[in-house]
Amino acid sequence: MQQRSKFSNRLLIGLLALLISLSQPIPVSAGFNAWGSIGPEGGWIYALAIDPTNPNTVYAGTYGGGMFKSTDGGATWSPVNNGLTNKSVWALAIDPSTPTTLYAGTWNGVFKSINGGTTWSANGLTGNGVFALAIDPSTPTTLYAGTNGGVFKSINGGTTWSATGTGPTNVLALAIDPSMPTTLYAGTNSNGVYKSTDGGASWSAVTSGLIYLSVRALAIDPTAPNTLYAGTNGGVFKSADGGASWNPTGAGPTSVRTLTIAPTASNTLYTATEGGGVFKSTDYGATWSAINTGLTNKSVRALAIDPTPPTRSTPEQTAVCSRARTAARTGARPTAV
Repeated sequence: MQQRSKFSNRLLIGLLALLISLSQPIPVSAGFNAWGSIGPEGGWIYALAIDPTNPNTVYAGTYGGGMFKSTDGGATWSPVNNGLTNKSVWALAIDPSTPTTLYAGTWNGVFKSINGGTTWSANGLTGNGVFALAIDPSTPTTLYAGTNGGVFKSINGGTTWSATGTGPTNVLALAIDPSMPTTLYAGTNSNGVYKSTDGGASWSAVTSGLIYLSVRALAIDPTAPNTLYAGTNGGVFKSADGGASWNPTGAGPTSVRTLTIAPTASNTLYTATEGGGVFKSTDYGATWSAINTGLTNKSVRALAIDPTPPTRSTPEQTAVCSRARTAARTGARPTAV
């Protein structure tokens, strides 16, 4: 039975396309989608994570309601809060080599589960709001946490943490270069983007051309890691030189909360915004179109794409068929249970 709480937020899940016939493929077009509300109810949803080996397993982190888990692609949800003493979850990260191990960034530190969310234990950084998490893809025991006090690093799966070099504070987003995991970027609340090329030992500001300095989302093109995107309160910016310079992408999304690149087609980007809903680009950000059919509330705080594409004949079809799950804030601010 689907578990429900007294909070007023719903997780929205949709297909970015209907079934595409291989014999008669439907052309890709922004807006070809349909969203529908399926729950859970449990506070504003700020974080979503999909098991990379089993996309039917989805986690949702809420503000005030803790963690929810679905094992049937979102059809039903259950709260998984045993040991999670702080239930304001801002960030989630799944160990790519052991997907039953996951981390939750909360208003008061990091929590870790080694059994798919069944139980949680406090994992350090108490006293810090943790708004972003990133795992080294080549060494999953190395992870980074973006907090109001800066970027912290663990090299032992979160058992202990140490502050990285000075520079970024009030960190809202983190991204690791998949081809060079010692290179990482941090998006901050009011000082733009910082870059480290030595695993966080030192940082430098990379803000040339970035006229909006509140950066809530970062994404790196996996096929061209010097190309990255920053989601700001004024729109999406793009860098083709590892952050050395930035330029605005096409008009459309503003107040960006989340930015995601399609796993099989790096020309395709999705962004979730505060008040504008979800936008899509199929030309590396040159142009954007809103894809909000069925999305009854357009304040979207989290978005994730199914990492397992269907079998299709072209990357274009694969990207269109990928399932995207977003969370939208609906109703009033959550209150205590």
